Amino acid sequence: AATLAGAALGGLIGGRIADRFGRKVLYLIDVATFFIAAIVSGFAWDVTSLIVLRFVLGIGVGMDYPLSSSYIAEFMPKMQRGSGLSWAFTLWMIGAAVSAVVGLLLLQTGPEAWRWMFVSGALPALAVLWLRRNLPETPRWYIAHNRPEDALRVLRQISPEVDEATLHAAMADQQKDERPLRAWATLFQSSWLRRTLLILLPWMMMDISGYGLIIYLPTLLGSFGVHSHTAALIWNIIFDLVALGGIALLALTTRRLGRLLPQNIGFALDVLFLGTLGLVALFTAPPLWLLAIALFGYTFANNFGPGSTTWFLPVELFPTDLRASAHGLATACSRVAAATSVFLLPSVHAAVGDGWLMLILASTALLGLIVTLLLGKNMEPGNRSLEEISTSPEEEVLQPAA
Repeated sequence: AATLAGAALGGLIGGRIADRFGRKVLYLIDVATFFIAAIVSGFAWDVTSLIVLRFVLGIGVGMDYPLSSSYIAEFMPKMQRGSGLSWAFTLWMIGAAVSAVVGLLLLQTGPEAWRWMFVSGALPALAVLWLRRNLPETPRWYIAHNRPEDALRVLRQISPEVDEATLHAAMADQQKDERPLRAWATLFQSSWLRRTLLILLPWMMMDISGYGLIIYLPTLLGSFGVHSHTAALIWNIIFDLVALGGIALLALTTRRLGRLLPQNIGFALDVLFLGTLGLVALFTAPPLWLLAIALFGYTFANNFGPGSTTWFLPVELFPTDLRASAHGLATACSRVAAATSVFLLPSVHAAVGDGWLMLILASTALLGLIVTLLLGKNMEPGNRSLEEISTSPEEEVLQPAA
């Protein structure tokens, strides 16, 4: 919960800093924060120090949410943006699966295994620090800050084969959207409020069920009859692989289906799988086959839908000067929801039991579905450019994807 709370703060401040000072300025700082906090967490000397260190680590994680998503979206061609964001998100689940395997191996080291599990998180962060060392700023951010020559320099660097006339034409298209940096409070003005609620509420609803299940899964499995740590970790690995399949399907179909239809389908199936499991658990212990179908089905559907799409939409629905700020706000709200779920879920589970817990989680998915249906009308980003998507919010002229 402390890590997720730190991520809420990191997303809130990181998104605004990225819009004001650039995507690149925080690209090393956030991962360095993660790297140092991960190592020191392994040497925590009491519960308080562990909570503080995981909170600091969470700040680094939260800062990266709006940074990495904005960076990818601003470099991707419009026809590949949805699939590009999806394939990037698969790395989240690959990392989760690898971490479960690492945890399974380190579990054999004894009662201090948790320390080495925390320290192991620093290794990929070190690799990312090296990979990011020479990444350029995005041309869109340069244009939004009236630095066209810098934008042109980056375009020449990443597309040396493209002729000057084409580069200048691309620049001209983006400069049509050039405007002064607006205040963070702009997100709550009437002209933007529907989009802001669309990126906040479904992500919060998804995280209440999603993070609660992810973090608390080994204990939940124990209540359903899967008792050993090894068995729980193996189930975790399978869950991550199933989730990877859901994201991959989204990557292969989002160019045709868009983002909001998969989000609605995912929420609807979440309600079906969790609701069915909850209803059965109210009256009897669910058989293992039903447990597997329900939880694996939920994992696949959630990652095909809102588990992925809620990460995309903030950077697609807002213009350059508000893009990272919007994603940072959505990150903050979603992490608050996730932290609350992770913190309260054990107590709620103890109070109401397996069946009602699953039904409560299903109800959050139902709320996410209702909100997406109500607020998402004519908001589909589709295969249009970021400039097309984010124009004239006052008139709400967005059209569904072709």
